[in-house]
Amino acid sequence: MKRFISAILILSMAISFCGCGSSGTNEVVTSDAEVTTVPEVTTTVETTTEEVTTTTEVTTEATTTTTEATTTEATTTTEATTTVATTTTAATTTTAATTTTAATTTVATTVTTAATTAATTTSSTTVKKAHVDDIIQVDADELIEAMGVGWNLGNTLDTTASDETYWGNPYTTEEIIDFVSECGFNTIRIPVSWSYHCDDDYNIDEDFLERVQEIVDWALENDMYVIINSHHDNDVYNPVNHDQAVEYITKIWTQVAEYFKDYDEHLIFEPMNEARPAGTDYEWWYDDSSSICKDAMQTIMDCNQAFVDVVRASGGNNLTRYLMISTYCSSLDYTLWSDFEMPDDECGNLILTVHAYTPSDLCSVEDTTTTEFDSSDEVEISVLMQKIYNNFVRKGIPVIIGECGCTYKNNDSERYNWAKYFVSTAKEYGIMCIVWDDGGNYQIIDRRNLTVCETAEKYLKGLLDGLK
Repeated sequence: MKRFISAILILSMAISFCGCGSSGTNEVVTSDAEVTTVPEVTTTVETTTEEVTTTTEVTTEATTTTTEATTTEATTTTEATTTVATTTTAATTTTAATTTTAATTTVATTVTTAATTAATTTSSTTVKKAHVDDIIQVDADELIEAMGVGWNLGNTLDTTASDETYWGNPYTTEEIIDFVSECGFNTIRIPVSWSYHCDDDYNIDEDFLERVQEIVDWALENDMYVIINSHHDNDVYNPVNHDQAVEYITKIWTQVAEYFKDYDEHLIFEPMNEARPAGTDYEWWYDDSSSICKDAMQTIMDCNQAFVDVVRASGGNNLTRYLMISTYCSSLDYTLWSDFEMPDDECGNLILTVHAYTPSDLCSVEDTTTTEFDSSDEVEISVLMQKIYNNFVRKGIPVIIGECGCTYKNNDSERYNWAKYFVSTAKEYGIMCIVWDDGGNYQIIDRRNLTVCETAEKYLKGLLDGLK
């Protein structure tokens, strides 16, 4: 009997030893920064960009322990199972697959005739490299001020082909993004054409998602603000086809929102770019008496609402992330001429975006003769900014001019004057500007040689001087 009692005591000590983990702890960090402390084990964590189920489960099991008396009077079997924790975290996927990466550690302790096997730990997580943190809540005025003046990575990830160099710009590198930051830009808008990188069900190619993430991370590592959108995808979200447009926006932004939901407030989403009824007489024009225009505007508003809904539903930092809202052709005037309304959003962190190549004769590629910036141009810019302010900013709706610019026509000084006046007037009315750079007519940065183009040196100086 004494041997029997001794065996029971030894067994209890063994179970306590394995269950308490008193020898030390390891931390398993999930993608939403939660920490679960479990008994010390050797854990292997593999990273995946597909949808990941993160499960941390520890099972301590005491094996059958048999203590025999001399007369073989008794056999005692004890089994204990302790479940410590289960944590589930979802990361984005284009294939909706579930991946489990297991790390198993067996710790064996033998006391007399008892053996204890402890711990099977299953853990996996998606690790984002930059600005994975809680969102810091800032009001709109602070955000617009902090974003400074921005730059568009134009004609790159927005090409209408699978190759980002398709339109002549070089493959984007970390050095290019670093140089953009060094030039004085606090914000980078990354136009993305998702429809050229997804299947017929709008499932985005995993490699392309990773490529977008790579460039986003490089910008965030420079403490820049980053905007990603759905750019040359109007063939799919053409507002003439209401149901298809809403379906596309819903599916694309469900995936993108989930993929980046742990990124902090430096990342901003924009649902569409210059959405318009292509194939009609009103592709670049709005007529309030036309049912085509009215229906197209309604579809655009429905897409905006679907975008806000799926982003907020993804949780994480997307619950309060600032979201940009698109309008017909990204035109301020068409927005004012129509029944346009901002989408419903309980959070309220919404920003209207418009484009303004103003005045059009000086700024456009088509007009090759207008080269001077004069007082009438100043008036036109001032009226533009006053309209934006009176109809939106004054009412608590922040506005970002997502594209603006003035082409080079052998008029360096005039471009300087335009840039300084445009940005400074926008700043006066609490509006933020992002200049277009397509590597062509609106080029500022020579991405191959990491220099400012000679023809754009004064132009860039004007943009930055406008902030002073």
